[in-house]
Amino acid sequence: MLAVASEQRKRPSGRIPAAPAFLAGILLALGLVPAATGSSSLPLTNAQPSQIHEPALAPAGLGSQEADDRQLLIAQTSNDSFAVSRPENIGKTESPAGTVIATVQASGNSPGYSIRPGADAEGFTIGPSSGEITLDESINFDFETKDKYTIGIRILGSGGRNAQFILSLTDINEIEVSRPENIGSAESPADTIIATIQPSDGSSLTTPLTYSILPGADTAGFAVGSTDGRVRLSAPKNFDFETKASYTIGIRITGSGSSGSEDAYLILSLTDINEIAVSRPENIGSAESPADTII
Repeated sequence: MLAVASEQRKRPSGRIPAAPAFLAGILLALGLVPAATGSSSLPLTNAQPSQIHEPALAPAGLGSQEADDRQLLIAQTSNDSFAVSRPENIGKTESPAGTVIATVQASGNSPGYSIRPGADAEGFTIGPSSGEITLDESINFDFETKDKYTIGIRILGSGGRNAQFILSLTDINEIEVSRPENIGSAESPADTIIATIQPSDGSSLTTPLTYSILPGADTAGFAVGSTDGRVRLSAPKNFDFETKASYTIGIRITGSGSSGSEDAYLILSLTDINEIAVSRPENIGSAESPADTII
């Protein structure tokens, strides 16, 4: 941008030198000079709004400078950064390969992009021309394990520049419980208490609180007490580890007045039981299987 600014200062103003009055009148009558419009300076084409490309992800903390200035400043030192945040994954779920995290964009001479080597770069890739940052392998974004990823980016083009992309995770209120699966075809009865939901530590919600189930694939057969936060079965359920090993149930906790709401996620994991299933024909009539029969 400094080179552009310097070029602008050297450009002529676009004004036509003063001429004698009679000559100026002739030129005006012939249409050879424009009529006065209040400003005789010609617009600089590199300042047209249509040529300013707002970055898809604005660099952090750079105030109200022009979009192109922000894009260049991000590449000037390794201390400037693109930054974005996203919630952590719920439970042990993973974001699949191909997930788009964000798009970075820098201006100037059709720049290209590449990921610089680094501890956090594994699993991420960037479009060489689009600046689109995606996962090239599945990742479980777990706040408790790692709350921030700092990825070095090389912006190619004239001279080349280094930048950083910082992905920060936000914590989710997760309540993890486990219980053994049901044995055989037995069912846990309706109203079986699974867990009690509480707001996150440091929550600003004011009492009394109300609770409701969020829509989701695992919510069938579960209910939550609207005032006590107890998650229970609304109908009998056979918890079979081989069929489904875990359930994730979203709960919305709403505070009183204008204190807002927050979401919590109950993660119910089943533990496997060693079951040996065998079958044999029934006895015929009143016959009995004798003692010491091997089953």
